[in-house]
Parts: sequence; C-alpha cells; structure tokens
Amino acid sequence: MRKILVIEDNEKLGRILKIQLEHEGYHVENIENGLDALNLIEKKKDEWSLILLDLNLPGISGEVLCKKINSISKIPIIIMSAKGELEDKISLFDMGAKDYVVKPLGDLFDYLVSWFSDTTKNSTLVNVLKSTWSFVAEWAGYLWDW
Repeated sequence: MRKILVIEDNEKLGRILKIQLEHEGYHVENIENGLDALNLIEKKKDEWSLILLDLNLPGISGEVLCKKINSISKIPIIIMSAKGELEDKISLFDMGAKDYVVKPLGDLFDYLVSWFSDTTKNSTLVNVLKSTWSFVAEWAGYLWDW
C-alpha cells in the first residue's frame, strides 16, 4: 500500500485529502505541526512514498523541515504553498524538495497530476489525485473563507 504523509496546518484541507485518498486505497497520515512531523519522520524514516509539505507550519517552518527531512531520508517532498516567488522555489529545490506547487488548489491539482505522471508512471495514483483535487477544488471557497 502506498503511504503519503501530508504536513498541512489547515486541518480541513488535510482531512479532505486524507478522506479522498484513503477512499481510493492509499494510506494517508496527517500532521499539522512541523516539530511533530520531524519527530515522526525521525522515528519512521522511510515509511512513506511521498510527503506533501506546506510551508507555513507551527513549531518549525516548512523550509527548515524540508532541509531536515532530506538530511535523514530520501522520501520525495512536494511543497504545497501560497508562496509563489521564484526565489522561494529555488531555495526549496536547494533544500531537497522534488517539486513545488503554488496554491490555489485548481493550479495545484494540474501540477500534481503532471508530477505524478512524469515520476511514477502510475495512472491509478494520477486518477486518485485528480478526483481528490477536483473534490477539494469544489470546496476551495469554503476552505479558504476562514
């Protein structure tokens, strides 16, 4: 079973991702705090196939967390963030991120589908992400209206 670790401080978004991906047969673990995520990754190291990482986290920033994860593990990391400046992206790639997708969710979906198509050649996972992000995009107004 493929396992995905979602490190996202928006509880609603994390919950929706977990429900949709688990419905499709994937195991998803959510964490909302950067320090908690680091402690878990140090204990379980390479348990996950992928990490989806937000940058604005309590406890420790996503930037620092990305660098620390890459120092102890080879789990691919995709950054999910509203920060879209080129300097931000370059910096995260230098810290070991495999890809960087900019929110809003509509753009994020297209980018994730492309990334998974190119890197895993797993059409099942691509379809799962497509249905997940389509569902999330429908609720984007609700999620970001807080």
